[in-house]
Amino acid sequence: MRQAEAEATAALQRLKMALEQLEADARRAKNRRIELEGRAKQVNADVTRDEAQIKEAKEFLVGLIDEQKGLLADEEAETKDMATAQDEAERTSLEAEEFEQGSALLATS
Repeated sequence: MRQAEAEATAALQRLKMALEQLEADARRAKNRRIELEGRAKQVNADVTRDEAQIKEAKEFLVGLIDEQKGLLADEEAETKDMATAQDEAERTSLEAEEFEQGSALLATS
């Protein structure tokens, strides 16, 4: 009878230890799940932030492209204006030379 009691006590002790181990494993699993859920929330927040930054960067690039197009159009217009001004300056210079030559001829006559 004592042997049976001792065996039962030993079995009970093993079961208690197993239960304690299972409870500890369950606590660790719960803590790990909570940690992973927190990380998942952080990753989702990071993705949302990154997507917003990408959208902002794309909008900024579109603005830069538009600005570049405007600057190129301005440059083209300035180049045309410069060419026109240069042509007018040359024409005026030729007219001035002709006037001076005509004046010199009149003065010598």
